[in-house]
Amino acid sequence: MSTPFIDHYAVLNVPPLSSPSIVSKSYKKLSLKYHPDKQTNKTDKERKEAEEIFIKVKTSYELLKDDKLKMEYDKGLVEKRKKAEREKERREGMGLKRKGMVDELNRRESEAMSGRKGWMGDEGRRREKEREARAMRENLGRVREMERVEREERNRRKVEKERMDRDKVNIKWKKGYGDNVTE
Repeated sequence: MSTPFIDHYAVLNVPPLSSPSIVSKSYKKLSLKYHPDKQTNKTDKERKEAEEIFIKVKTSYELLKDDKLKMEYDKGLVEKRKKAEREKERREGMGLKRKGMVDELNRRESEAMSGRKGWMGDEGRRREKEREARAMRENLGRVREMERVEREERNRRKVEKERMDRDKVNIKWKKGYGDNVTE
């Protein structure tokens, strides 16, 4: 599940890709207006709303004042707008019937992804269970094959170690001599 997109420029009431000085001025103006200490003669509901707005304003300012974060955000903002324009052009090119079909397909996909399978009949649920069971069997087969390969590798290493131990030649140094002699 993706997080909702927040237009931090809109929160601060500044045009997109604004300079840091414009962002700073707007932040100061909005923070004075919505600061919790300035809400003394308001109702609890109004104070809570002002506090939520103040938090959004502060978060937006902190993101836009950091050059690195602002650059990443601006890049994402441009991509988001391009994507929205492409989607708008694509949808404008469709007929009404096709738009309805696409909307229905998107609705069904979102229901399926959220785990609700009300639009599937019993046959659809049965096929889905069979697909899941088949995938589980395939995974089990892969796991068993990996275990078999690991067992063979362990046995091969064990046999190799035993062979090396058998073939090992003990070398000792004689006292007083610099030559090594095998036993």
